[in-house]
Amino acid sequence: MPKPLSLDDIRRAFRFHYQGTEHDPYLHRNPKEKYRPVSIFRTTQTHILHVRPELPQAIGRVDYMSMGMAVLGVFLPLYQGITSYPEAYTKGGLRSDADSAYWKFRKVMVLGMTNYNKYAPIIKEAYLKFEAETDQRQREMEEEYLRIYKTQPLRAKDMLQEFSDSILIKGMELADRLQEKLFTQLTKDIQ
Repeated sequence: MPKPLSLDDIRRAFRFHYQGTEHDPYLHRNPKEKYRPVSIFRTTQTHILHVRPELPQAIGRVDYMSMGMAVLGVFLPLYQGITSYPEAYTKGGLRSDADSAYWKFRKVMVLGMTNYNKYAPIIKEAYLKFEAETDQRQREMEEEYLRIYKTQPLRAKDMLQEFSDSILIKGMELADRLQEKLFTQLTKDIQ
C-alpha cells in the first residue's frame, strides 16, 4: 500500500528544479534549459493546502504559504481560525517596499539568485531549520488548542492568533537577517 504524502514531501515537490541533474537551470546557469522546473523565480506565491477533517476547522485547515519561489522561500502556516495578519503581510505591490513582507522575502530570493550556487545553500539551510522548528511549535500549540478549545473557546482562539502572529513575525525577522547576511557576503565577493 502506498505511503501517504507528508507535508515535507509536498514542500520538496514544490522546490523541485531538477536538482542533481544536468537539467538544473539554476545550478548550471542555463536559461535555455528545455525542461521547466517546478520552482521558478517569477512565482509570486506557493501554497500547500492541508485539510485534516478529524480536527476542529480552526486548526484542521492550514494554508502553508511561501512568498515567491519555493526553493528559496519558507512555508509559513496560515490557519483558517486566524482573523488577522501582521500589517506587513497586507502590503505588497509592484515596487520594492521595506514595510512589505512580500518584498522582504523577495529580496532574499533576488540575492540568492545573484549567485545561486553560493547563496542558495545559505537560504535553504536557514529556512529548512525554521520550518522544522515551526512544525514542532505547531504540534505543541495544536495539542494545547485541543485540550482547551471546548471549555475555553475564546482562550483557544486567542492562543491560535498569538501563535500565528508570532510565527509570521519570526519569518520576516529571519528574512531580514538573511538579507543582511547575503548582502554582506555579496559585498565581500564583489571586492
